Amino acid sequence: MANEIEEKKPESKRTTRVKSGTSKTKSSTTTKKSTEQEVKKTTSRGRKPVVKNEEKVLPRILKPMKEIVDKILICDTGSTDRTKEIIREFTAEVYDFPWKNDFSAARNFISEKVSTDYWMWLDADDMITQENLYRLKQLKETLSPNTDMVMMDYVTDFDEWNHAAFSCYRERILKTSRNFRWRGRVHESIIPTGNILYSPIQIEHRKIKPCSSFRNLHIYQQMIEEGEPLEPRDLFYYGRELFYHKQYEYAICVLKKFLKEPDGWIENRLDSCLVLSYCYQASGNDQHALEILFHSFISDIPRAEICCEIGKIFFMKQNFSMAAHWYHQALLAPDNSQNGGFYIPDCHNFIPFLQLCVCLDKSGMHKEAFEFHRKARTLKPEHPSVIQNQIYFHEILGFWKKMPQTVLILYSLWHYATYYIVFITGEPALFHSYTLSQISRLIYIQSLCNRYIISKQLQRDHRQTRRE
Repeated sequence: MANEIEEKKPESKRTTRVKSGTSKTKSSTTTKKSTEQEVKKTTSRGRKPVVKNEEKVLPRILKPMKEIVDKILICDTGSTDRTKEIIREFTAEVYDFPWKNDFSAARNFISEKVSTDYWMWLDADDMITQENLYRLKQLKETLSPNTDMVMMDYVTDFDEWNHAAFSCYRERILKTSRNFRWRGRVHESIIPTGNILYSPIQIEHRKIKPCSSFRNLHIYQQMIEEGEPLEPRDLFYYGRELFYHKQYEYAICVLKKFLKEPDGWIENRLDSCLVLSYCYQASGNDQHALEILFHSFISDIPRAEICCEIGKIFFMKQNFSMAAHWYHQALLAPDNSQNGGFYIPDCHNFIPFLQLCVCLDKSGMHKEAFEFHRKARTLKPEHPSVIQNQIYFHEILGFWKKMPQTVLILYSLWHYATYYIVFITGEPALFHSYTLSQISRLIYIQSLCNRYIISKQLQRDHRQTRRE
């Protein structure tokens, strides 16, 4: 039985691990290449990016957005590849801006060029699906002129089955007359104000090239060296960068300083408690990790992400009853996806389901554990831990052992038939998800029939299918 899940760290450093598989999540960080787009309804809108050497990804976002925007404005910070050549296929409005280690400066520079009623920003390595493009077209026609800002869900990381693993709502469409401006050299943002509309439209952040892992840290260190004061938000993100680079003691000092700031945003305060707990755990101080997580309850109702982290700490201590309590609390936590903070969907369902299954099983409550396994399986039937647990419960609850060999063989043949039918149809998505569960059943059935050679071969097929 899969018996461990390691909770996700913030943003790109968060990883979930359940014995036989992993899924990763990231946060919403903007790169030097932002694409700001202005859209239109009854009034006009346009689009703008800040780019550098983005020849591989620019057509991916410019082509669909060209269909609905009125203008495309792009700021180039020093490209040396074919970026400008590609841009001119979509717009003549490309502006040069020398890079100054300041994301807000570049974004504000191009924002000042806007002449339409509204504008929308996108990173060069963002994507929009056809479904969300259709929603955006509808929004363009129906948006009230009284709207000052439109927030959209920004999905910045995906698990291995392409499910959203990490997201946050970001300001996306802004009214030009409000003169909104970006703040912050790093992790720049616009403070949400005025009449705000929360839209179901999703924007996906899909990088294809790595950025410098030290870039953001160096910018903050430059600010300190130049005597530029760090605002509360800067302290929060600086502390996270220090954590990412394993400077735990320094990160703890910076984040504790941030928590003392009276003007710190509540979502950043909650996430700083999470990051502090990671720092304490990395330093071997689980007690302080728990205390800072409980401290977050002073700021707001317990969040699912925090409850899962508390549950994980108790789980690692093999205190399964306490762990189960906090995973239950995670299921009861309100959905905070539209609060603007970082949001991990799995913490609201899949992780608690999977971990409650393990906690209850280890407490001898096998049937109750199986019910949570079923819930986890409903969400991610192809997850390696779910597959492993499925085999485990078939054995522990005796579903198959009670059956005659003849029935097992017939059942096995039926699964073989459906497996190859799906394979022959050539439907990749169906084949991927369906065959994984089919193979997992065959592995177990063949082992019951003492056909271990076939079982081993199926296990190899299972691993190969997951890789594909």
